[in-house]
Amino acid sequence: MAFRFGGTVARLDGVSPGDGAHRKARLFTMHVEGGPGPSQLWLPWRQALGEVAHLGIPEFEPFLEGYLEGWIPDGWITLTSDRRN
Repeated sequence: MAFRFGGTVARLDGVSPGDGAHRKARLFTMHVEGGPGPSQLWLPWRQALGEVAHLGIPEFEPFLEGYLEGWIPDGWITLTSDRRN
């Protein structure tokens, strides 16, 4: 199995849930070429959203849906956390 970067990157401006510090982050899209290995677990993307709910990004679901369905263009997308100072 191989991974390659996708063409869309999200800029995230938010607050760290651990210490409340202001953070800027990048969320890179990746593509998997080949099937998952026996030790890997793949979740449907809507289920996987729960794993990043602590980031507090209201636009994350439409961002992922748009990327997967092809209506979010390649390039930089800015997302904002609702936990931002």
